[in-house]
Amino acid sequence: MIDLTKTLKELGINKSDTLMVHGNAGVSAQYVSVDNDQRLEYFFDQLVAYIDDEGTIVVPAFSYSFTKNEDFNVNMSESEVGQFSENFRKRNDSTRSYHPIFSTSSIGQLSGEFQKSTSNDCFGVNTTFDLLYKKNAKLVCFGCSLDRITFIHYVEQAANVSYRHFKYFHGKVIDNSTSFTQKTRYFVRDLNIDSTCSLSSLKDELKKRGMLKEAIFGRFPVFSIDALDFFNVANEMILEDEYSHIKQESKNDF
Repeated sequence: MIDLTKTLKELGINKSDTLMVHGNAGVSAQYVSVDNDQRLEYFFDQLVAYIDDEGTIVVPAFSYSFTKNEDFNVNMSESEVGQFSENFRKRNDSTRSYHPIFSTSSIGQLSGEFQKSTSNDCFGVNTTFDLLYKKNAKLVCFGCSLDRITFIHYVEQAANVSYRHFKYFHGKVIDNSTSFTQKTRYFVRDLNIDSTCSLSSLKDELKKRGMLKEAIFGRFPVFSIDALDFFNVANEMILEDEYSHIKQESKNDF
């Protein structure tokens, strides 16, 4: 059977690390000796078992609720970013944050801090992504592209790129029998240009500098990068070329 522990060690991940994990549910299909409907749960069991009392695992549980004019229910709003994240969200040992657009689920020592991270901004100070930066979390991709790393928007907001702008969303956050009204600031894309995320150049630069850890988990590629390295190199590239992390500068140029 494929060995997750071996892969994590190859990625330089320590048991006490804080991890932000993006993943493709297909990685768990490789556990052929496990019942099909239990394979993703088994994968997460192995991942959680790897970290020690000081470690933390964070997984996106983005609902985009306020952007759809919907209330955000901490316990009921489903993750809109795939089965991988939804399965982790539904675990009894995971704790979900109160962010009505970019919530995360977490397990481990810092889960309380992630739960209480600010929900009045998406990528600014005291948000989940700011906490990832301050803790120098490892940003990990299992079977998915580096383009899935949402942390790039934290870099873009810090750099105040011109192809994004602030927009405010309002709604209600519901947690069991309690609720509160929330106003949230989101650094949204400028739809006049194709600002779709494209991190191939960043990936090449990180590899060139020896900052990107790579391994193979069965038939799937996996990557790991320290948040500080990601931020510093991505920001440096923005300073050289503001459009280095998006597909194109302007639709009018084509």
